[in-house]
Amino acid sequence: MADFIKFSPLLISTTIKHYLNGPPRPSWDLKCHVTWAIMRSIFSVSKSNAKTIEQMQEDSFRSTPAQADAGFEPLNPKNIVISGASAGGGLSLALGLAIRDAGLPSCAGIICWSPMVDLTHSMPSMLEKLEEESIDFLPNLAKGINYAESQVSKEFKEKAAALTAKIKKQNLGPKIWHDSFDRTDGRLELYAPNEGLAIPYVSPMLAESLCNLPPLLLVAGDDERLRDEIIYFAHRSAEPTKYKGPSYNAAIKDHRGHMSDTIICSQRVK
Repeated sequence: MADFIKFSPLLISTTIKHYLNGPPRPSWDLKCHVTWAIMRSIFSVSKSNAKTIEQMQEDSFRSTPAQADAGFEPLNPKNIVISGASAGGGLSLALGLAIRDAGLPSCAGIICWSPMVDLTHSMPSMLEKLEEESIDFLPNLAKGINYAESQVSKEFKEKAAALTAKIKKQNLGPKIWHDSFDRTDGRLELYAPNEGLAIPYVSPMLAESLCNLPPLLLVAGDDERLRDEIIYFAHRSAEPTKYKGPSYNAAIKDHRGHMSDTIICSQRVK
């Protein structure tokens, strides 16, 4: 494991229920195993995908003033490591970008297991037909996603349409737009409207620059659908001629699927 974890007393872990669904148990098993291995404290932040990006941001900003006066002693960012798996890994990297862009002191490092860094699903490994013996459980999105009609989906489409109209009215500078973005039936993700998928804090791989990030440890399986985006993110983070990249480790494990480490840790805990 990266050296920076040895000197960091606090590990912040993020969980978002895999953007769509999924039990928290595997993530907790991995957290417990890592905490035991490095003998460090862990602070877990969990987010449900029942809320949109905007709602999650509003909740965070609303709680900040109360937390600021809660009497807690501040920690040196260099003593903090941020980590996450799958969707939580993407959020961890997005948090690293947000900290950098805000000009705040960087943390000691970021650890990600199978991070989702491209919600546009533009990389080949996400769309290609893997071998029949593939152990990855993520679906092939080459034919798109079909969501069953229900009262919940109806309410979701209404709220998504209102959010899309609100974003269009905001002066956010140049942005890619297409008429199909107004049709909630054609969206790629329930987590964000199509026009928001290219925002770096949603898809960190698409950030204009990945320079000045803290040291990174990225773990992926060579048989998972997120493989290419993780490798590409690692390459862009470390490109010496174009970017001032951080030190990083990218571990691509043979014959492993998405979040394979969480499955292994779950078996050990049981």
